[in-house]
This record gives sequence, structure tokens and C-alpha cells, in this order.
Amino acid sequence: MLADQPLAYWRLDETDGTTLTDLSGQGQQATTSGAVSLGTSGAIAGDPDQAISMDGKTGFARDNTAINVGGDFTVEAWIKAASNDQAAPIVSIAGEGGSRTLYVQQGQFRGMDDLSSNWPAYSVSASKPVDATTWHYVVFTTQGGNNLALYVDGVLAGSATIQSVSGFTANPVLGWSDDTGFQKFAGSLDEVALYGSALSPERVKAHFLAGGGVIASSCTGTLQALVDAAPAGSVVAVPPCVYRESIIINKPLTLDGQAQAEIRGSDVWNNWTQQGSRWVSSDTVPNLGGDSPGAQYSDEFRASHLEQVFVDGSALTQVPRNPGDGEFSLDASRHVVLSSDPSGHVVEVTTRKVWETTQADNVTITNFKFRHAATTAQDHAIGNDGHAGFVLSNSNLADVHGTMLGLGGGDVHSSVLNNVLSGAGDLAIGSFNSGHALVQGNTIMNSGYGGWNSDWQTGAIKTVKATSLTVDSNTIHGNHGPGIWCDICCNGATYSNNKVYDNTGAGILFEISSGAYIAGNSVWASGAKLPGIYISNSDHAEVAHNTLAWNSIGISVLSAKRSDALAQGTVANNVHDNTVVMGDMAGHALEWLQFGSGKVFASDSANQGADNHFWYPGDEDGHVRFVWQQGFQNLADFRNTPGGRAGDYLSAADRDRMLSSVGIPLSP
Repeated sequence: MLADQPLAYWRLDETDGTTLTDLSGQGQQATTSGAVSLGTSGAIAGDPDQAISMDGKTGFARDNTAINVGGDFTVEAWIKAASNDQAAPIVSIAGEGGSRTLYVQQGQFRGMDDLSSNWPAYSVSASKPVDATTWHYVVFTTQGGNNLALYVDGVLAGSATIQSVSGFTANPVLGWSDDTGFQKFAGSLDEVALYGSALSPERVKAHFLAGGGVIASSCTGTLQALVDAAPAGSVVAVPPCVYRESIIINKPLTLDGQAQAEIRGSDVWNNWTQQGSRWVSSDTVPNLGGDSPGAQYSDEFRASHLEQVFVDGSALTQVPRNPGDGEFSLDASRHVVLSSDPSGHVVEVTTRKVWETTQADNVTITNFKFRHAATTAQDHAIGNDGHAGFVLSNSNLADVHGTMLGLGGGDVHSSVLNNVLSGAGDLAIGSFNSGHALVQGNTIMNSGYGGWNSDWQTGAIKTVKATSLTVDSNTIHGNHGPGIWCDICCNGATYSNNKVYDNTGAGILFEISSGAYIAGNSVWASGAKLPGIYISNSDHAEVAHNTLAWNSIGISVLSAKRSDALAQGTVANNVHDNTVVMGDMAGHALEWLQFGSGKVFASDSANQGADNHFWYPGDEDGHVRFVWQQGFQNLADFRNTPGGRAGDYLSAADRDRMLSSVGIPLSP
């Protein structure tokens, strides 16, 4: 959006106050008035950005500075109406010399260049109404003062040629108009922008796709039919559509969604009846089975019940009975029960467990969106299913009950590249017995909150018995559990150049495994009382050139008494050339620990640490900062141990320089 030089651009991601910040650089700050709710759910998939909502009675926002409107102009917004039964301006610039207004009436969007009684001759309307209670991307352009165009969800929805209108100056208003005879808008707005040019159809489409949109079209057939008809080894360019099906790929194939195709494991349910104060579906949810045997829980009901319901794209929470706002339940016959009338809303109910099943080597899936799947903790919605040469790239995956993506099958060289994975209830990526897997360039966030025990299995990535695994250049944040976790018999892992932050578990955990190269990572704000990087009962791990900040513990190497400990013990671990910035005077920056018998401190253990750099918010004050067999309150003594040689303290300036160079905040 900024590449098109907006005159004003409000992301609307504020969470408090009354000021809406303009990101265009033009200083067009706006001020809210009345009932405007900040921090509501935003429009853009995979983006933590939020939106604002207005009540339709008193709420609106007004730009504090007038803007110059010329013959070429664009109004752009993501819009979600509270109901289809309203007629109101969404964004309006109205003054004595003219007006430009984006308007909605009973689900039909309209662009208006005149708000007087002459408005029909100076307007362009979408060719048909839509369900405006779901998010839509709407753009209104004026070119040359007389050519009007209206786009809905990236597609031209209407055009008109009018008598030329002149330019003017006025203050933009969101959710109402300075022509106060209008009703106020009830609903949500996100990503509102104004441009002093008429965006081209290509730029409109590009903005829509950048926001995670899918260009709508009618599905002319099933995706499975396209796959079945394609020759082995071919590239299938998938037409734009939301495919509500589960597919099987049983031949070498590249499936290209062209950034416009989507697979959903849910169906839209439209038939509901009111029973007392509840609304009950006519359809029934298929039996989706139970959770994986041996799973451990923090909320057993939530995790072990696989059903999912989404209203206008937002997930509801399942409860045993008597659902309230934001909840659903199932009756004895597996009908969905809601607390409020679903009329005017899009209700999606998950009916499938899997998006795609791989039954051949050399399958590539790229440029897709995936939503909604009723997986268990140890199943997955998409993966290589034991086959070689599997690639998943440039796709957006979200909202599965359990684990999202699965890798396995031995030395099969799978690749997971440049995807966004969010909203997995258990794990975003789970791997068992996978060799030479490459996980690179992905964003993995907001997973692990589905009710499983985080000490058992939750978080972003967990691998078991992985060999020659590479996890490189990923951004992993906001997950419940570890960011990157190798648990049991991994060998030859490389974790490099990742940004891992704001996870409730350890940032990087290498557990009961042998051979790791953990380097160049930035790890900050890990879980309470947990290390940023954690080597647990493992050997031959090299931890080097990482930057860690604002963790309870910086780096920990641990040997604990456990029945599945490695026979060789916790040996040959090398921690060197790392930067560890602590925010807590009582936190350990680097610790070597042994509970019970072991070899951590044996003369032949080959465990060593050297040339690490530390920063604390104050001088040494009697708190233990380092551990090697015993606690050390000062670095000078720790430097005399095998685990702390040549360590030094950073100045505040060096700290800031190091943190800034890797994108870590300068304060907790």
C-alpha cells in the first residue's frame, strides 16, 4: 500500500486511546468519537493487525487535518458490517466544494461523488449485493473527475461515466460523514487508505492478494477431478475457488493455487431452527473420532473434542452444554447448538480431518490457502505421509484443531518453505522419523493453545527421531510451548538464523538427542523460568553466535536423572560467541547443571563455553549469574571454569548495537 503513496493510511491497530495513527507520513491523524471499540479482530489473514468497530449510533472517527481531493482519487477499506440491514457511509470526504463517499446499503456497496439529491447521476454501485457481515475489500476510484469504478474483493464490481466533478478540500470521516444527515455505520473497519491517484485494476488486485484475499469465482468442478486428470509430473494451475473437499495426490505433481485457491475442511451451514433461547442446526456433525492415545492435557474436554465452528471467520469455543456468546455445543444427535441467531452470518462447521493426503513421491503444493481441519494431536491436515521429495511452499495455513503439518518416513528430503502457519491447537509442525527435512523462511505463530499439556507436546515445531534436520530463517512467535523443539533421538540438527520470541516455552529446546548446530538465532522473551536456548540431556551440541535477550534464563545445558537419558551422557557441548542480555538481576545468563549422577563436569566430558558476552541492568550485586558445578556471582570467577572462559560484559552501547542489528527490542 505504501508503494502507491497514499495521502492517508490508517491501519487501525490501536488498542487504547482516541488517536488513529496515519502511516502515510502525511500527518493525517484521526480522532475517534463516541462508541468506537479498538483492538477488535482484523481482516487480514495471518496478520496480528487489529481493527476498529463502531456501534452505528455514536461512534465515528474524523481526520484532524483536511485533505486535498483531485480529479484522480481512491478510497480503499476492508469492511465488515454488523448487519446487512443498514444504509450508511463507510468513509466520506465531504465539503462545500465536493465529496467522495464509500457507502453501503443493504449489502450493496456504492461509490458517490455527490451527496446532494443529484447523487444517482454521480455514483457507481456494485452489480449485486453481498453478505456485508463478512470481511470485504472495497475500493472506489475516480479518474479524470468523471470515470468511476468500484471494486469488491479485488474484482471490478461496477463502473460509470459521469459529468466531471471538481476538486476540493475536506476532512475525511470514518464511519459517518460531515454531511450529518446520514446514519452512522455499524461494523468494523481495517486498513483504510486514501490516494491522490486512481488505483489501477492491477494494483487493486495486488493489494487484495497481499491482504490474504482470494479472488472469487464459481467452482466449475472439484479439485480432486483436476488432480486425477493431470498427467504425472505436470503442473496444475488451480482456478480461483474455495474448495471444500479433502484431496488425494497419488502421482508426482505440482499443484499451484496461484495465490487465489483455497482448501477448507469446513462446510457452510445455512439451515437453523430456534429452540427456546438456542439455535440448532438441521445438519449433524460427522463422527470425527477421539484424540491420539496417550495424549496429556491441560484442558481435556477442549483438546479431546475435535469439532470446530466458525462464525464470520471467528472460531467458537466448544462447551459441553448451554453455550453462551462465542461458544457452541453439540446435542445428543450431534446437531450444533448456538446461543444467538446465526441469520445474516456465515457459519462454517468443520466436517473433514484432512486437507490433503500424499500417496506419491515428488509432490509439490504451492501458493494455496488452507483453513479448518479436525486433526488430533498426532495426526496432521497436510504432509508428506512418508513420501520423498514433498514440498509445501508459499502457502497460508490456519485453524486446525490439533497438529497442522506432518513430516516423516525416513530419509525423504521434505521441504517446508516460506509459508505462514497459525492457529494450530497443538503443533504447527510435527515430525517423526524424518530425514533431511528443510523448514525455511516460514512464519509460525499463535499455536499450541488447544488444551494439551505443553510439557507433553504443544508449540510451533516439534520433531522426534529427526536426522539431518535444518530449521533456518523462520520467524516463530506467540506460541504456547517451545518455539523449536527436538525431543528424543534427533541427530545432526541445524537451527540457524531464526527469530524466536514471545513463546511460553523455551525458545529452542534440544532434548535427549545428539549433534546439533544452533547458530545465528535471535531468541527473546521466552517463557517464565525457562531458557532461551536449552540443551537438555543431549550431547555434541554447538551453540554459537546467537543473540538472546529478555529471557528468564539465557542458555542452559542440563543433565537430569531420567530413564531415557543417553548412555553417553551430556557431553561434548560447546557454547561460544553468544550474546546474552538479561533483564532480571537474579536470572542466570549461562548455566551448566547436573542433577544426579552424570558427566557434565568430568574432566573428559569436553563440555566447554568460551567468548560469550553478557549484559545485566546493574553491577554484580550478590545474585548468582552463572553456574558451573556451583553458582557464581561474578564473571571473573566463572571465567576460571571450563564453561565460562574468556567471557565478558557488554557496555550499554554495545548491547543496543547488538540487539538492533538482529531486530530484538531494546527493552523487555
